[in-house]
Amino acid sequence: MKKLVVGAGIVSLAALGYVATMQDSASSNSQVLANVPADTVMLSAQLTPFPIKQYLASSAKQYQAMPHEPIPLDVAPELPISPLFISLFNSAMAKLDDPQAVLAQFGIADTMRSSSYFIGALPVMKFEVTNPAAFWAEIDRAEVESGVLHQAQNLRGLAVRSYPVLDSGEPESIDLVIAEKDGWVTFTFKSSLIDEEYTAQALDLAQVSNPITQTSYVEDIFKQYNFTKDGVSFINHQALMNGLTSESGNTLAKQISGIAALQGSQELAMMRSTECHTELMSIANNWPKTVMGIDKLEVKSGHSTMASRVIVESKNAKILKALSKLQGFVPSFGEQSLFAMGLGIDVGEVSSSINAIWSDLQTPSYQCAPLAQMQQEIAQQNPMMLGMMTGMADGVKGISISVNGYQLSEQNGQPKVDNLDALVAVSAQDPSLLLNMVAPFYPPLAQVQLTDGGEAVDVSSMLMLPPEYGVTAKLALRGNHLVLFSGEKGVAMVDNLASQKLENNGFIATQIDYKKAIGPLIDVIENSGEEMPPELEMFKHYDMNMSMDIRFTDNGIELGSKVEYGDK
Repeated sequence: MKKLVVGAGIVSLAALGYVATMQDSASSNSQVLANVPADTVMLSAQLTPFPIKQYLASSAKQYQAMPHEPIPLDVAPELPISPLFISLFNSAMAKLDDPQAVLAQFGIADTMRSSSYFIGALPVMKFEVTNPAAFWAEIDRAEVESGVLHQAQNLRGLAVRSYPVLDSGEPESIDLVIAEKDGWVTFTFKSSLIDEEYTAQALDLAQVSNPITQTSYVEDIFKQYNFTKDGVSFINHQALMNGLTSESGNTLAKQISGIAALQGSQELAMMRSTECHTELMSIANNWPKTVMGIDKLEVKSGHSTMASRVIVESKNAKILKALSKLQGFVPSFGEQSLFAMGLGIDVGEVSSSINAIWSDLQTPSYQCAPLAQMQQEIAQQNPMMLGMMTGMADGVKGISISVNGYQLSEQNGQPKVDNLDALVAVSAQDPSLLLNMVAPFYPPLAQVQLTDGGEAVDVSSMLMLPPEYGVTAKLALRGNHLVLFSGEKGVAMVDNLASQKLENNGFIATQIDYKKAIGPLIDVIENSGEEMPPELEMFKHYDMNMSMDIRFTDNGIELGSKVEYGDK
């Protein structure tokens, strides 16, 4: 059973990584989901044709300077089929800066749909091809290079290629299966441990008994989160837990029971006890699924923008309330920053929030042995001392930093900072009180007199900044913010920050413009005449702007991200 998990897991993770990069576009198409079972533990589907050629073109500059050192074919000797996939990966990476060539190589059109899901424990990955002959030619090339050859088989009238995953001496068999039917390529498995009917379903040679299209599961996700209907992804925690803790509660449970019976295994007996099934399903019902969807997608040859969200859903009102009270203020710095990060935390609520979560995790008292042991360990970690440690910073709502620009030069063979435009802010209900509390620990601060909106004080000497660096650091009080800044953009940001309302709006936010952030360092190395380090060479044309934020909402834990490639 462990071999099934390892073999299937590695290949399915590779499939998931591939599909995750394909996600998005404009109106739902049930054809993609027609044979996906409603009890799948995971789904990632591109429902409308994604402009893959334009997307690759918009990010082509990122790959032009990348080192194309091929991965050795024998990097994973424990998996006999791994050289085949390494060969395919190396071939694709070598042509990634030429979108037309790499797509033609795999028989893929300028746009494509795709899906990845499970039928019980059986992973399935599908994607559209318009030139199956080109796809098979690439597979043939990879077979010759890797030495991993297929066995030609026929499954219910469909020609398939089969590749053993386990060594021939193993008592069980697990084979990777690749097939093409009606313009869709499928990667899946067949095994002596799982009924062949499931492989037939994966290849669309048989219909699943409970297709997800006969439920409102996917449409409910679109409706609740207002995602575009281009693509959707989810992990169904309830289906996963039901499969692990019941004998026949869903397809996964039936397959695991069958495998356990064939192998005489009792590994899951404890988890499938009445107590564990009931209590673990209760937890899964409180945290039913993780969903991912697209909020915005714009793809052009020279520029792409993708904004998405991942939500870990929760029905646990007590924990969500505690997390919501814990988050603090995260400012908006706009597009001037080359790097920005904010941590929003309401320090005055840390103790009560952690205590509320700590208390909830011990209720009810579990009878399932692993859960009972977990509760005993939690009970020994009493968080009451946390209140004493955070008491001095009561009123603090967050801390943030923004680097807006910098200049470097060479001095004695080493980079030297000539200019730094940046800002560090502590946001609090009464920032002047915070300054007065800190002053006794650093006496020079006692000489600093600040008034809200008053003149900023030069504190460069207190920070012991070398004058040759040309950095003048000033400290100012603006509204609810104690701000340390330097540079012209830093001055403008101070005024902008003062106008922002102090509210509990987030937990973590980051932003980075790779081109602006790495540019000065690359310039100083090029001007020095020295060879560019390989780890920086790949960033030379890396024109990408990325932002990410984490917040706690009524829906659960939300992770938002936005990625922009190319010139605007």
